Amino acid sequence: MALRSAVVIVLVAAIGIAFAVLWHDRDAKETPSAPPIRGAVAKFSLSAEGKPAPATTFEARDGGKLALSAFHGRIVLVNFWATWCAPCVAEMPALARLTRIVPPEALALVALSQDLQGWEAIDPFVARAGLRDLPIYLDRDGQIAVAAGVGDLPTTILYGRDGREIGRLTGAAEWDSDEAVALLGHFIEPGTKR
Repeated sequence: MALRSAVVIVLVAAIGIAFAVLWHDRDAKETPSAPPIRGAVAKFSLSAEGKPAPATTFEARDGGKLALSAFHGRIVLVNFWATWCAPCVAEMPALARLTRIVPPEALALVALSQDLQGWEAIDPFVARAGLRDLPIYLDRDGQIAVAAGVGDLPTTILYGRDGREIGRLTGAAEWDSDEAVALLGHFIEPGTKR
């Protein structure tokens, strides 16, 4: 009788373990892993609402007008900055280095200047800082910043392939750090949501 009880207990335990493993595998397939928010990007906060990117246009260096919808289908990192903002100036080299780490097909980087003086202020800064490869655009009237709810500079917003906000970081960050690249990679990798 004792042997029979022991066999039943072992059998029930084995079924329980198998069920737990199957349940865990189901959860792992249905629930995407949490993004790695730590270190240099510890201040990154996920968007609860997933608001769509503003439809307002901004200016390219050649005078052409663009909207964030032009990057639809790609993950987009929009950095709101200005030449007069010390933390912005400090983080610009890291953003430039990020363009050499993550290819533009995977991540569209939009450095969106808030300088009221426009290209007259931006061009000398870009030349001095050696940022010629950084994709810089102008939000001369700050309309996109207002529409996106940007209060402080720098603020960086990450938009998904669907044009909806994934999250944002207010303040400067080392965007070329291992932590930042891992965070961006979480959303760039195929199969991730947004």
